[in-house]
Amino acid sequence: MRSFRALALLVLAAAAPAVVDAVVYKDQVGDIDFHHQLVGLPQRDTTFFHRPRLEDKASLLYTLSDVGVLGAVNPSSGALVWRQLLVGDDNSVAAEADATFGKGHVEAVEGEGWLAAGLGDSVHAWNAVSGRSVWWADFAGEVADVAVAAAAEKAEGADVATRRDVLALFLEDGHVVLRRLAGNDGHVVWEHREAHTGTPSLKIAASTDKVYAVSIGSAGLKVLSVDATTGARVEEHSLASDLHAAIDVLFVGGGIVAWTDSGRTKVKVSVLGTKQKHEFALPEGTEGVSVHALRGQSTSSSFLVHSRTATAHRGQVYHVDAKKATVQKAYDLPQQPGAGAFAVTAADDNSVYYTHVTDDEVVLVNSASHGILGRWPIAQKAPLHASGAAAAEVAIRPGSGSESTYAVRTAMLTADEDWVLIRNNGQRAWSRPEGLTGAVAAVLADRPESEQLVRALEEEEAQSPLAAYIHRVQRHFDDLEHLPAYLQSVPGKLVRSILGGASVDDSTPVVDAFGFHKLAILATRRGRLYGLDAASPGTVQWTAKAVDTTSAPWKVQKIHIDEATGVATVVGATTGESVAVKIETGEITASDINDNVSGAIASAVLVNSASGPYLLAVSEDGAIPTIPVEKCPTESIVVRDLTSAAGIRGVRFVASTDACMQETTWTFAVPPQFRIADVATRPAHDPVASIGRVLGDRTVLYKYLNPNLAVVATISDKTGVLMTFLIDTVSGQVLSTATYDGVDGTKPVECLLFENTFMCTYFADYSMSIGGDAVQTIKGYHLAVSDLYESTEPNNRGVLGNTAQNQSAVEPLEVVADTAAGQPLLLPAVTSATWVVGSRLTSLAVTQTRQSITVRQVLAYVPRVHGIVGLPRVGAVLDPRRPVGRNPTPQEAEEGLIPYAPQLEIDPRLVVTHERDVLGIQHIVTAATHVESTSVVLAFGRVDVFGTRVAPSLAFDLLDKGFGKLSMLATVAALAVGVFVLRPMVSKKQIDLRWKALL
Repeated sequence: MRSFRALALLVLAAAAPAVVDAVVYKDQVGDIDFHHQLVGLPQRDTTFFHRPRLEDKASLLYTLSDVGVLGAVNPSSGALVWRQLLVGDDNSVAAEADATFGKGHVEAVEGEGWLAAGLGDSVHAWNAVSGRSVWWADFAGEVADVAVAAAAEKAEGADVATRRDVLALFLEDGHVVLRRLAGNDGHVVWEHREAHTGTPSLKIAASTDKVYAVSIGSAGLKVLSVDATTGARVEEHSLASDLHAAIDVLFVGGGIVAWTDSGRTKVKVSVLGTKQKHEFALPEGTEGVSVHALRGQSTSSSFLVHSRTATAHRGQVYHVDAKKATVQKAYDLPQQPGAGAFAVTAADDNSVYYTHVTDDEVVLVNSASHGILGRWPIAQKAPLHASGAAAAEVAIRPGSGSESTYAVRTAMLTADEDWVLIRNNGQRAWSRPEGLTGAVAAVLADRPESEQLVRALEEEEAQSPLAAYIHRVQRHFDDLEHLPAYLQSVPGKLVRSILGGASVDDSTPVVDAFGFHKLAILATRRGRLYGLDAASPGTVQWTAKAVDTTSAPWKVQKIHIDEATGVATVVGATTGESVAVKIETGEITASDINDNVSGAIASAVLVNSASGPYLLAVSEDGAIPTIPVEKCPTESIVVRDLTSAAGIRGVRFVASTDACMQETTWTFAVPPQFRIADVATRPAHDPVASIGRVLGDRTVLYKYLNPNLAVVATISDKTGVLMTFLIDTVSGQVLSTATYDGVDGTKPVECLLFENTFMCTYFADYSMSIGGDAVQTIKGYHLAVSDLYESTEPNNRGVLGNTAQNQSAVEPLEVVADTAAGQPLLLPAVTSATWVVGSRLTSLAVTQTRQSITVRQVLAYVPRVHGIVGLPRVGAVLDPRRPVGRNPTPQEAEEGLIPYAPQLEIDPRLVVTHERDVLGIQHIVTAATHVESTSVVLAFGRVDVFGTRVAPSLAFDLLDKGFGKLSMLATVAALAVGVFVLRPMVSKKQIDLRWKALL
């Protein structure tokens, strides 16, 4: 018992430093980190105001965004009430996430307190107040549309009640499937199947007794009606046999179907259940058209047609008589220049209102008359987004006499992809930077201000003493213009430094003394660039539209920062497009397309040349474009061919007088039936503070340090075998291999390489013998970690220790063994260990500091907990040297080693995001600061953006936030007063003693 307690205390003592180092204290939340809790760009048809309960007077703003997030926002403050990601928060479903980008359907259920949503192959019901799941149903096909229908039911001893059911339309293996799902638990009430050819686009609408499925495919526009109670087929008829484009169908619901011709000359409307069509002319030169109506109602009394030309837009209101199946034009709204948006609202008086939003004003009209009920100019003007996504809420306030006043809240999407809400007074109530969602690449850069002095000193160093002196004097004179502003800011800075608090003047330039306020340059799939302050609160400094993404999303291969010029170069993957932007202001300085590259871009390699560093684009087949002589790279690069399984080769460049020649130095071919799952290389900034690891007995294990390393993970989908290869990228030699069985090839494999360590994560399902006939099945996510040393023996450098020659990968050392002679490479001694992790770790990254003296921390996103975990590199967690099957020796315990356990539990204290719900992270980047202890972290991806600072070895070179500056100043002041008071007394005493000595 005593030995067990002693071992437990030893384990706790060894683990405590690693855990404490990663703890985020409560007073640091919001001070060292920031979190943009986003939902994505709101869509026009899936954004609306809704009262979650009839007894509530307040409503919430709901949206199902283009990134698949269903959320509720408080209209008063813009704060997120709740949200749910309707696609998997995991990189393993990246293809599914891309397929559902911009899709999704949601319907509010009046009086029931829940929402019906469909995305991918699932239909959901969510509590409208809390966002909790009411029920969830998965099916084989893809959800094409959802709607809500009423059903009468009678319980024992009760009157007839109305139940709300969900209607869902699917595409499944050559069939159009219409299902009615019970609103209380989601079970299938009835199902109707229809065979089809091709892949039609589908919409659904419901009336009191029928359900209509509208399909747009090779047969044109067809309407299928089935019985709402039994699902039996009623009839099917065609409305437009020449209509084949889904984009031409404008609206389905509210008892009507509306569409337009390909030339945008007419809008055609038909009342559902009839074959009669009504045609109305559109303004000449119409480029886009949309229809706004209340989709949730079984019959609509009116609808609005919004037409857009190149220079203007207008709205036309039409009335519908469902009994007579007629549609008539009611009135025209005045044509307005520029872009605009419309929102339809049903108010408490059962009237339908249309809110017209332009860049300058908000106008309210009633569907019954064209008279303007209210007009409110927008104070902070912002161009509208091209999607025209807007939602409005109308409140009627009884006025004097028969007149009423109206209050309108309008939520709209701006051209800068900000979601804003405009109050009645035209002021912005709040703004949310939803354009940050869908981030695909980012980099952390030092502010140009911090590099200006360095560049100035370098310039003066290259000049003559007299020229350098004149330059310095001129620089000092130029700095005097900032002196008044600096003197004005001194009192506030002094008070804040003593009492704490943030700066209240955002216009004051950021002085980044510690390197915490780095600029995060972030690119999104919508073709937009952002500049963020990487410190709290993550303020958006600027944003700019870089490329047009109308045809395809923007895929970015790499972002390179030229610190000398303060320019970021972004290389895309489609045609090698290159965009240059000033990181300080966001000004686009250049935008080019690489005509020398054929096909899509697989990678962008940072190379050095005589004219400076730049990004070299490489196509998917591994082809390198023709390079001018002045830009000929001075070092070898590694090229991957994505079109074949073999795919990796080394290329070096030879510059002649008129050409830059390419030469393949080595190739790497994966084994047959294997494919490359991932490739990892060392970070660009990866300094080594110590060439060895000091053990508990003061001996040293020398690290295998090779800057030219790459880890290639290959997998066989047929046999489920994962093989990792450690390759020297200069010679192409394989330095080490490892094999893992039972790996699931459908789930991604991710590797990370830094210093003398590499690790890979994967999902495996295999069985192993644990003694005798007992067999244990191990299934789950695994983390394999390997350390590289020159020798497994302490104080022994292996082959390198027996020679004075320099080791070269191209020309290996000549080593004579006892039995044979040869020229082997210095193969590393590999120490490995594997853990089973309770949840998948994605987006692997490692902290970076200036000299790498601080202990490394491996960062990973944990989708299951929606958080980022920081695992200490050495000690109690990710150390392959943990003793197996025995207790650690006193020397090993001094190193912090604990007994090996096959499972790796995620300690909540290791989660650097603490209680924050960080959603949809796909990438993590880190950067060193000006202090050795701290590293800046930026996480981004499909949904959220999160930034923080981590200090794996504690902030040993910084004062703590809670340091008592006021107490220190008070102590110094008290000491000064004491010295001032006691000095005369001491002087008098010394004089008296001297007189006494004389007497």
